[in-house]
Amino acid sequence: MPNNNKLTLLLVAGLGLGCAAREISLDGDDHGDDGDDHGRETGSETTSSSGTSGSDDEDDVVPDLDPSCSVLDQDCPVGQKCTYLSHEEPLTACVEASGPWPAGLPCTWKGDGLDTCDASSICWDWWHHPWDPELEGVCVPFCTDTAEGPRCADGKACGPEGFFLCADDCDMFLQNCPTGQKCVPYSSYGSGFPTERKCVDIGGDQQPGEPCESDGLASMNDDCALGGFCWGSAPDGGPFSGECVGLCTGSPDEPVCPPDQQCILPGQEGPFICIARCDPLADDCGPGEACYWAHTTFQCIFTNQNIPVGEPCGYINDCAAGNLCADASTLPACDGAACCTPYCNLFNPDCSDLPGTECAAFFEPGQAPAGFEHVGGCIVPP
Repeated sequence: MPNNNKLTLLLVAGLGLGCAAREISLDGDDHGDDGDDHGRETGSETTSSSGTSGSDDEDDVVPDLDPSCSVLDQDCPVGQKCTYLSHEEPLTACVEASGPWPAGLPCTWKGDGLDTCDASSICWDWWHHPWDPELEGVCVPFCTDTAEGPRCADGKACGPEGFFLCADDCDMFLQNCPTGQKCVPYSSYGSGFPTERKCVDIGGDQQPGEPCESDGLASMNDDCALGGFCWGSAPDGGPFSGECVGLCTGSPDEPVCPPDQQCILPGQEGPFICIARCDPLADDCGPGEACYWAHTTFQCIFTNQNIPVGEPCGYINDCAAGNLCADASTLPACDGAACCTPYCNLFNPDCSDLPGTECAAFFEPGQAPAGFEHVGGCIVPP
């Protein structure tokens, strides 16, 4: 009986759920982990970015800043602004508003809500590469509260979900662009993950699962029909070929996809796309694709590099079909943080392609989805 504790390490460290194998690669650039669902701003208690300090002399005590401010009302004292403490969850606090740059200009995020933007905006795009706090972003204005609810003066959509920011031109769930256009994800950097949103002209009628052409992640003009966009590898952010994928409908809290597909969130803050389930031990994906575990299901994803068994990998879709990117500590030898290892069938185990490994259950006992009880991975025995 395989050691399922060992398998847990395989899942956490080797399948893009930890730090060894990262999420799906679009172009070889690094990118952030899966975004979590965020609630709306509630005014509940958050942590002030400045905090307090005490001393024996009462005059030296730094006063508390309001930890429950509203970015819609901007109800902080003069010289401060209500902003988000991070780009990961919508916690607010009053911080010093000393930045000189208004909305639309480049900015730098300094951490804990501090940035170089003025009192009406926040430095936003930095989170595409959150490990590099000095990377420049763009000052994005906060939404304002109106009788109709949060609004943006320039017609942009107020969001992303949970944040009151005028960062996006449209809503991919609502598809609220003018007639003849569609709301698609894009990357203003031309690389990484397409997590921003904008309206583009509908350039074709290719349906989900059909091949497509795109002019790159920055422009994101493609020949997919309304409600879909071209999903594929984009070296250096330039033009690429891929496959049309459908965008989820419904809402971020209750996404909807066709019955044989599942709504997933490939990158931080999006996009929400409908992906068909697959079996990693069966050849049931299209040309140029393979079955990989991502987020909450096995799904057909384009192969990024077709790396063979035993060789180092960095993304879950780096390995050739039939393999996964597993943490080096679960393998007999690996010249990197993670390497490719085969999936295996628990009912007919065979790990001969990687000597020194045994077939271990992919899922915890009793947790395998129906139809996937047979799936295992080749790792070192206990």
